[in-house]
Amino acid sequence: MPAGHRILLVDDDTDWTETLSDMLLYWGHQVRVAEAGEQAAAVARTFRPHIAFIDLELPGISGEEVARRLRADPDLATCKLVALTGREPPRSGDGARPTDFDDYLVKPVNPQALKRLLLAP
Repeated sequence: MPAGHRILLVDDDTDWTETLSDMLLYWGHQVRVAEAGEQAAAVARTFRPHIAFIDLELPGISGEEVARRLRADPDLATCKLVALTGREPPRSGDGARPTDFDDYLVKPVNPQALKRLLLAP
């Protein structure tokens, strides 16, 4: 697997972020963690992630608001945004799926699905 992505994990579940962070580090990626939405925007501005995995339900501002803020920053225009949630994604066409995200993963994330996502352009 090609390595070297800068990855931002945004989730208030520290057990989850520690596990996912360890796996991504093992695969050769750089990882930063933010536990809240406001913190995520600040970390993203300095870290400039290639990919951000963002939980939809965060303390403070929502994951969807984090995504909107990252999308509005021209320096982060190429960052791939992936929504993370414990719920199944809405069916396409019903308008409920978060629109500022490039992809959507349900926790717990299957490592093979995660690898495929990291390999995708």
